[in-house]
Amino acid sequence: MALWVWFAFLMVLYVFPVRNWTFSDTTLQGTSVTFNASADSKVEIEGDNVYFMAGACSYYAIFDNQVVITGEPVSKPLGVEECAYFKTDERKINSGTWIVASGYPEITLTSETPLKVTVARSDGSKVSLYILLFVVIGLVFILGCIVGDSLIPSRPPLWYIRLIAAKRSTSSR
Repeated sequence: MALWVWFAFLMVLYVFPVRNWTFSDTTLQGTSVTFNASADSKVEIEGDNVYFMAGACSYYAIFDNQVVITGEPVSKPLGVEECAYFKTDERKINSGTWIVASGYPEITLTSETPLKVTVARSDGSKVSLYILLFVVIGLVFILGCIVGDSLIPSRPPLWYIRLIAAKRSTSSR
């Protein structure tokens, strides 16, 4: 019985909070929006007169149907660790869907009117995270079975028996 309760607890943990926290798209709003994007992310931009600026410690490229924006090597700003720094100066871009083709840039979008930006993970990264979470939850399940000694549900776990024995020996003194 305890084994099934443990299994149900882990599945609820996997399906609801962990899954929703890990795989949900991020929606940002305001006149100035800054976020970190990763390769294969899709960025949906809604707004007028949008200005784009980005920087990263590695090469990056982002594109829509008409324009490709790449990071250009520049000298490192103060506070940046040892890396080759790439930057794109502020430039006007179109609203719509943009794809981060490579790299992990920190993107800043500004506009005089409010923006709505949705950053979605790629399907490939979602599948990888699903598999990773499934393996981790499986290992936690097995560890819980071993530590809790719940593979034999008719007997209390060994740690519980030792705790009761220790309490009895101290109370009889």
